[in-house]
Parts: sequence; structure tokens; C-alpha cells
Amino acid sequence: MNALDSFDRSTFYEVLLPYGATLAARMNAELGCDYDVTRILTWCFEGDGACRPGWGLIVGNWGGYDVCGLEGSITDGQGYAFAMNTFELATALAPLPRYDARYARAIAKLVLNTANAARLFYANGLPPENQTCYDQRDFSRDVMAYEGLRRVGLRPQDANKIPCACGDPLGGRWGGHKYISDFSLYGSSHVGLMAAVIERTDDEKILQLNCLKTDFFHARAYPTYLYYNPYGETKEIHIDIGAQRVDLYDTIRHQFVSRRVSGKTSFRLAADSAALIVLAPAGGIVTREGDKVLVNGVVVDYQAGDTSRPDGSHGKATFGCEAILAARAGET
Repeated sequence: MNALDSFDRSTFYEVLLPYGATLAARMNAELGCDYDVTRILTWCFEGDGACRPGWGLIVGNWGGYDVCGLEGSITDGQGYAFAMNTFELATALAPLPRYDARYARAIAKLVLNTANAARLFYANGLPPENQTCYDQRDFSRDVMAYEGLRRVGLRPQDANKIPCACGDPLGGRWGGHKYISDFSLYGSSHVGLMAAVIERTDDEKILQLNCLKTDFFHARAYPTYLYYNPYGETKEIHIDIGAQRVDLYDTIRHQFVSRRVSGKTSFRLAADSAALIVLAPAGGIVTREGDKVLVNGVVVDYQAGDTSRPDGSHGKATFGCEAILAARAGET
């Protein structure tokens, strides 16, 4: 991490650097380090890497399809997103807001876009004419993804396919074997990681993101979920928290929003904002250790004492990660 922090230019390629962003936030929160999380996140998005120039976050609309949130080359053939990289981006970043809630809104919004656009990697996500291997759909069974999605197909016969679900084998003319395919085992296998993070609510546009599922080797923690409201109005978020009574603590707002609730409950979420909800034991003993808030000795908030940090709905113009998303992806 010290070596990464010393670089003056992004080293992002494939999947590793987003894990570095989450690790930086965790080490800052748990160990008192001072790694620049915003800079590492910006490297993951901007496409100005020293290792592979052009590698970053894809935004925009290809042929009527919203592709915001996909990860890959933003320069190769006007854009070439990869399934594995996209799945891993959501996997790596989902735990980060637990340790630094400044990033909650940006990451929740990113994952919502990613989850929406990721369907385009699958045979049932695009018309047959926008794919290179639709004739192999029975083989893929709509669960094996294409290796990637290009804005424009690479082969002459794919030049008018916008976008084009494809891969390197056919576009790169790897050979004439009858079983050659652009469907990808190596990329598809990573979807389980992203799927572990994403859960539904009663509103298809409001996701419940599990912040612990891919927070590997984390310290003891209570169930923690991230929500983002993409609407232009306040929404009532309905969730089912199980039979045991809990207190709902919102790490973004540094306060309890419900007490002693169980089963199906709800909370209100303002337009274009996020909530980071911890399910703490009902009536637990609340203590403070510096900036941290603990319930029964378990941290529920790492930054409760720092009032200079923006909450999930403010500070978009001055906060680097939000500025990247706003400038590159608009308000999609």
C-alpha cells in the first residue's frame, strides 16, 4: 500500500486496483493510516493508466443501450467493456463505504448502473443481430456471458452492430475450430461475486447492497446494507430484517433511524441520496472510541466525530469521486 500510495500515476489494469481503494479506506479507518482513497478511486475510473492506457469506467449510450458502469477500455474501438472486470469492480468496492461513508452515494450509484448494464453481456440481454455467437445460445444457456461488449463489432460482418456482444477469439481470429466461441468461462465465473453483493428491495430501481459479503477477513461486524435512491423524490424503502429485533443505524447520518424493529419495516430516503444501514442489536450499549461509535463493543461507525465529511447527498461539486461520476456519466 505504501508503494501504491507513492505512485504519481495510475497502475490500473484488469481487476486489482479497486481492491486497493477498499483496502486503503479500511486501513485508514482501522489503523489510522492516511492513504488517498479518492486518488485511487479516480485511477479506477479515469482511464489514464501507465500500465494500460485507456483502462477505466465506460459511460454513455451505445445504440440506445445505457452502458454506464461497465469497466474496460474506453479507447479500444470506441469502447470495449469486459464482463470479468465489470463484475469485479462492484465486488471490490461494495465494502468500501463501511470504512469511509463519504463514498457511499457514489459507489451505490455506480453499482446500480453496473447492475443495469451488465445484462448486455448475456445472450438474452441483446437482440440476436447484436451478438457474434447467438447460434450458440443453447450452449451458453443465458448464464455464460460473452467475454465483452464492444461499442462497434471488430469483424467486418459486425461493423454495423452497435453495441456488439463479443470477445477476443472471433474478433482476433484465433482459429477456425468449430467450437471457438466468444462466450467466456473465465469472465462469467466472477458474476457470483457481484451477485452476492446485490439484493432486491420492493422497488426494482433501488438495490440493497450487502457490504459484508465481499469484505473478506473483516473484523466482527453487524449486517450492513447500502441503498441509493435514484429518483427525484423521497422514497419509502421497505426491507425485511428478520425476526430478531434490531436498531437501524445510518452510518452516513451518524444516527439511529429506527429502534427495536423486526420483520418488515421501512425508512425514508431523500432523492439522489444514499443510506448505509447497520442492523445493530436492539437496546445495545452505545460507546465511543475517538471518532468511532460502537454497539456492544462492535464498530458501527468509523467517522462519527468528523463533521467535515459530506453526507451521501451533498458535496458533489467538491468531492473528487463524485465529480468524476458526474462529469463522465452525467446523472444517468
